Amino acid sequence: MPLWVWVLVGTSAGVFLVLAVSTTAFVVVHGLRLWRRFNALEKSVGMPLEELVVRLETLDTRAQEASDRAADAERRVAELRDALAKMGVLSWALGEARDALGFWRAVTRR
Repeated sequence: MPLWVWVLVGTSAGVFLVLAVSTTAFVVVHGLRLWRRFNALEKSVGMPLEELVVRLETLDTRAQEASDRAADAERRVAELRDALAKMGVLSWALGEARDALGFWRAVTRR
């Protein structure tokens, strides 16, 4: 083979080798940068997200407790209404008894 063919083959191989090495270096460098950014993002956002999840679980527990207390309060209000209704009947009966006693005293003049 003539010399110029060997020169072209060598040059082509050299260009290919340079392009392969530079492309590999480019991918490795940018991949490492991307990995560092991802780790930094995970550190800056990951911990607050974990804290947010913990706070949401705490909030859910508190909401459940508040719901239970509200149900208890509604039950007690219903009991209070029943007691007030009974008290009204007793108050009416006492008023009637006073009126009857007053009438009896007026009739018997005691």
